[in-house]
Amino acid sequence: MFWPWAPKPPHAVGQKMDSLFLLGSQGQAGEGITNQIPCTQVVAAMGDFCGNASAAPGTQVTAFFLNVNPGKWSNFDPLPDSGQSIAGTASAAIGNVAANDGVNGVPGTVGSGGNAVVSPVGNWPNGISLDSATGAVMVAASVPAGSYSMAYQLCDSQSPLACVEVGAQVVVKPGTPPGPGGATPVPTLGEWGGIALSSLLALLGGARLRRRGVNT
Repeated sequence: MFWPWAPKPPHAVGQKMDSLFLLGSQGQAGEGITNQIPCTQVVAAMGDFCGNASAAPGTQVTAFFLNVNPGKWSNFDPLPDSGQSIAGTASAAIGNVAANDGVNGVPGTVGSGGNAVVSPVGNWPNGISLDSATGAVMVAASVPAGSYSMAYQLCDSQSPLACVEVGAQVVVKPGTPPGPGGATPVPTLGEWGGIALSSLLALLGGARLRRRGVNT
């Protein structure tokens, strides 16, 4: 059984078709993608819809088999991700991009035995990377403060051609700046230290007045 075809109908015999397909044979089932298969029959009652297609002798056909037993259609419930980091400090701004995504009705999990596979889409900013084993978005200490938008691909681990694209944003906040001019903070005295200092200054002042009286 082949469904659906692209391009959309009306179709014509001999027209090159792309399709998704379901396959059942000897208790096995699966899904797949084919491309550029010639249409061999058009069903007028269905609006000139291609009823079947097969590869003519000598025709190059590309077919990808996705999953084997049991056949299913992958479905996703992706949600965008966001996280924060501090400039000058290496950290994981997002712990796992797949954690808030749904894959076939359950939360996404990555790594060995997981139901999802994640990978970066396009060129990510220097110093920001996606760990496909854990789903973490890592930010190096060298990344300057700013807001960064990226995208990643979320795929069904059992159907690696079934994927969606999801957005992710990381805000790198400025680090704590040093004191003005790099000045070293001056320690302050406690309450008793202040009292002792005041007493010492009073004694020194009294002694100076007494010496001045003797000299007069």
